[in-house]
Amino acid sequence: MVVDARAGVATGTALTVTKLPKQSISVGQGQSGDDSLFDYEALRYLPGADATHIATLHQLFESAWNGLPQGMIMDRATLTKGRYRTLLSRIPHYSGIGVDDIEVKKVSIASLWSCCRTVKAARLPRIAFLLEGYRRFDVEPFEPCMLESDGRAHTVLPPIVEQQPDGKFVVVDGMHRIYQLATQTDAQQVTCLVLKNAGDLPSDPIPFREVRTSPTKLPRVDNFPSYNHENFRDIKAIDRHLAAVH
Repeated sequence: MVVDARAGVATGTALTVTKLPKQSISVGQGQSGDDSLFDYEALRYLPGADATHIATLHQLFESAWNGLPQGMIMDRATLTKGRYRTLLSRIPHYSGIGVDDIEVKKVSIASLWSCCRTVKAARLPRIAFLLEGYRRFDVEPFEPCMLESDGRAHTVLPPIVEQQPDGKFVVVDGMHRIYQLATQTDAQQVTCLVLKNAGDLPSDPIPFREVRTSPTKLPRVDNFPSYNHENFRDIKAIDRHLAAVH
């Protein structure tokens, strides 16, 4: 293990901690610590005589640090229907929705429809990292949760699905999360924030199974079948509000 002061090779210091297996382990009486499996050695390098060592260790630290996976802490969050109602009201199209129109529940992935034709391929690795967090912290995808990552904490809501009068469940937010879950796991259901009486959709929905990946972000008129901008849901308004709160 290398600990770098990150203060520059001329003024900073470096500390290495080496963990080595013991060559022999005493199972009888002996000195305290004889039953440990490892020996640890710590070395501190100072500017001046150790400048070359510090420069080398600094490069090693940078290389190792950049290759480490991002860290996260995730925990379930409990939101009331009133809280959901407050958040959703940030979007003009949801201003008339009441608490009785809001429900968090599991929906069959096979029954889902989509407002758009594609998801952006470049976003999927980040979603894979998020899915790993749900697995690691034993949180059901995609229950509401508190997520701390990259030094920031924020609330992650379930994907938003609008239930149509004809019974269709249409995904309007969370496309990438559901796509990654559907294509990379054997999950048959997904936890969603289901809304009723949300009004006309911004496009003609297609079966979710027909959604494909795209190497680039397509214009809405190309990505949304029969796109109607007047009905577009500015879901990012919720994200902006949650970011300001935290």
